[in-house]
Amino acid sequence: MHCCHGESSRGTAAETSGTSDEQIAADLKYARMLQEMEDLDVNTPPNNDEQDDISCVPSPSDTDDDDDRGDEEEAARQDDDDNDDTDDDVDPDNMTYEERQELVESVGNESRGLSDELLSYLVPWKYRSGSGFFSRKTNHDDTCTVCLSAFRNRENIITLPCKHNYHASCISSWLKINRTCPVCKYEVFGPS
Repeated sequence: MHCCHGESSRGTAAETSGTSDEQIAADLKYARMLQEMEDLDVNTPPNNDEQDDISCVPSPSDTDDDDDRGDEEEAARQDDDDNDDTDDDVDPDNMTYEERQELVESVGNESRGLSDELLSYLVPWKYRSGSGFFSRKTNHDDTCTVCLSAFRNRENIITLPCKHNYHASCISSWLKINRTCPVCKYEVFGPS
């Protein structure tokens, strides 16, 4: 019995070696076909006389491991493609402090306020209190909502198109930073 056991194990080893050599030969043939595909010129139109389509040749050594690797490679390629399409989708929540700083520097400092030229179109006027005997009641608010101070006689006031009043210096400073009314958020000179 002992000798039979040794013979059968030698026979199995020879069979395994034979299938392994066949596998290597098949893999080599497949690799050569892939190399030929790679060497083809992509810019030339396909020749209609050629009936062989080597781009659809299955691998002779398809195994579960190869499928898993192929799936991972395909997923990686798709992720790369997705990243190319969505370069504008930046998620600051998943960034480090240094990455955020770099992003801020790369984006730059865009001014959201009005230029001095546009501010010059807002003409100031002198405030007069309605405390005189013959004074008419005005429809003006008596407080600047930027500094929260009451208007005084002869102060320069600017009325925005939305009819809100402010000290000229207060609203000029505000509008250099933000182009909207502090009270109603009306965009002073319309969308930019």
